[in-house]
Amino acid sequence: MSGAQKNAAARQAVRASVERINVARDLKKIELDAEEFLGAPPDGGATLKGYYRRGVIYRMTTWIGLSYGNDITEYYLDSGRIIFIYERLQVFGHDSLTGDVDLSRVQPAFEGRYYFQQGRLTDHMIKGARPFGESDDEVLPRKIADGIRYRNLLLRKIQASR
Repeated sequence: MSGAQKNAAARQAVRASVERINVARDLKKIELDAEEFLGAPPDGGATLKGYYRRGVIYRMTTWIGLSYGNDITEYYLDSGRIIFIYERLQVFGHDSLTGDVDLSRVQPAFEGRYYFQQGRLTDHMIKGARPFGESDDEVLPRKIADGIRYRNLLLRKIQASR
């Protein structure tokens, strides 16, 4: 099997796991506010939601309101390990007449899909560009570390609620 075929097979396996998680109706939801997972709230606020069953987290979503738009990241986990990260950045529109920022309108600026197997990145797909010229090499390790930290914070809150 060629490298491309292995990547495609790994991507399909991850997609199947993600789909099973998305259709699961028995997952409970837990939520942290900005102070609980970021320390200081960003301009537009933030939330971290975890979806779990029997103390095991399967999905986490972050929504972070920035001065220029919304950063939304979804993490999918299998046996406590990240298997997929879906990241979106939506930037605020501008009023064409005044040039002012229009906070009621957002438009997609960046979208990234990252597939992992056994803790290693196996494939990724990117649309658009990150703000400020950041590269995946700079951002992805931070996203992975954040995902692990978020998982641990959520697990502590789940255990404390028992």
